[in-house]
Amino acid sequence: MRVLLRLAALLALALTAAVAIGQVVARRRTWGDDDADDVSMATCFGGIDRSLTGDHLRHVSATAWFGGVDLDLREATLAPEGANVEIKAVMGGIKLTVSPEWHVEVEQDVSAGGIEERLTPPEELPPGAPLVHIVARARMGGILVTTHDASTEHEAAAEPASVSA
Repeated sequence: MRVLLRLAALLALALTAAVAIGQVVARRRTWGDDDADDVSMATCFGGIDRSLTGDHLRHVSATAWFGGVDLDLREATLAPEGANVEIKAVMGGIKLTVSPEWHVEVEQDVSAGGIEERLTPPEELPPGAPLVHIVARARMGGILVTTHDASTEHEAAAEPASVSA
């Protein structure tokens, strides 16, 4: 019985230390305001909900360890050369929403997780659409890259389809 109590106490101590170390690491990997052109964010055992509005967005990095990130780039303006986005979910999840008028290339790297793309098809984009290159890594986590607002998707799904006679 004493052995089990000691193991439980040791496990609780190790978990507390992991959370504390994770918070310190996440703070060191987070910089840039919502209107900055180079932004990085990280969370560990928590969540982030941000909408970026930079005038010349060039680089974005988002990492979620055992947590979640909801990142909206639709209000940002890309730099003339485009932007690079790096997202990584480790036993967590990331939802990245981009403008439907951007040409988005997603490079996927998945291990025991999933990455889903719901993007505007390239043939429907205007000529010279701004380019966003995304490197998405999922390790026992999930990533969604979308041009759609989830609230409008749910509303559209809830409306009954019209039937023509």
